[in-house]
Amino acid sequence: MIKMFIDKNNVNFNSEALKMNNYLLKKFFKGNKLKEAHKSQISNLENEEKIELRRLFYKVYSNNLAIPNTDCYFYQNMNVYPSNSSIDPQDEFVVFEYLSQGNKKVFMKNVTIIEKEWVV
Repeated sequence: MIKMFIDKNNVNFNSEALKMNNYLLKKFFKGNKLKEAHKSQISNLENEEKIELRRLFYKVYSNNLAIPNTDCYFYQNMNVYPSNSSIDPQDEFVVFEYLSQGNKKVFMKNVTIIEKEWVV
C-alpha cells in the first residue's frame, strides 16, 4: 500500500520512509515508551497494516540489520542485545534505531522484527 502510493506519485522512497518514521515516533512514542493513548490504536491495526509498518521500518533501518546468534545478535562484527525496553525478538531477524553502550554490553534500541525473506 505505501509502496504503491510512493511509486504512483514518483516520490523518493527513502526520504518519505524517514519522514514517516519520524512522524510515527513523534505521534506514538514519548522517549522510548509507547504513549498509553495509542497502545489500543496500534493493537487495532490489521495484520497487513502491521506488516507494512514493519516493512517500512526495515527499509529505513536496513543498515541496522541484526542477525540472531546463539544468545545475542550479530551486527557489524559485534554482539548486540535487545534493551530491556525493547521487545524480545526470540531468534528473529531484527532492525533497530540505534545502539546504546551499557556497562558490559551494547544494546539495540527500538527493535523491530522483520521477515527473514525480506533480507536480500
